[in-house]
Amino acid sequence: MAPRCANNGSAGDNCDITTAIDYKLSDFVHQFHTRCRTIPCALCGTVHSGRIHGYVERKYRDRDQHENVSITIPVIICRVALSRCMQYTKRLLPEFLTPHSVIRLDHLLEAAYLPKSERTEDAVCHLLGCIDPRTARHQISRLTIAINAVSLDLAGRRAAMPELGDLPESKPVTPPMERLLVLFEAELRAGERAGGMYSHPSLRQLLQAAMGKDPGTKPLNHASPLAQPP
Repeated sequence: MAPRCANNGSAGDNCDITTAIDYKLSDFVHQFHTRCRTIPCALCGTVHSGRIHGYVERKYRDRDQHENVSITIPVIICRVALSRCMQYTKRLLPEFLTPHSVIRLDHLLEAAYLPKSERTEDAVCHLLGCIDPRTARHQISRLTIAINAVSLDLAGRRAAMPELGDLPESKPVTPPMERLLVLFEAELRAGERAGGMYSHPSLRQLLQAAMGKDPGTKPLNHASPLAQPP
């Protein structure tokens, strides 16, 4: 079983990154509106009420059925970003999805947690539901890059705000995922020291955002084909 951060309450939920998620569109939209009260907008970086622009179909790989499955996800729109001539619409991905891929993020993390002696290409392909080993290698590489990027960002945040907690020590031999979990736990403790005014996305959301920064993918600024959920 994959490790979790050693803290209590809701903070632990933010750090449990391999547990499967039961997706329901209405609950997901409600969760989005709730988080908008404290978490900065992914498009403009400020805190404001959320707005749904429309809905689109999204596919993910079902490793048990060996086929892609379709779900409906919302598209958000930000008027602040629009006024600044920035990307102003964004497809909102549930935490178990990987940007620009049908491979599930929770399955990818499950594969990353395999002991090195068991992390064969066949084993990884089985967990991801893919056939081609090149797919497995590519997705593991994307995750590794995202882990390092998020770790660097969290370390920078702790170094910039020492009054909310020291930067955790780590050794060169510390595995990247273990180092990331320690840094994220320190970030959650910093939020507690800030008296609840400091809110933070979950670790899966941070990894998702890092994996979404693909220089070969252009942002979408077109309207959704579905004005209402099906």
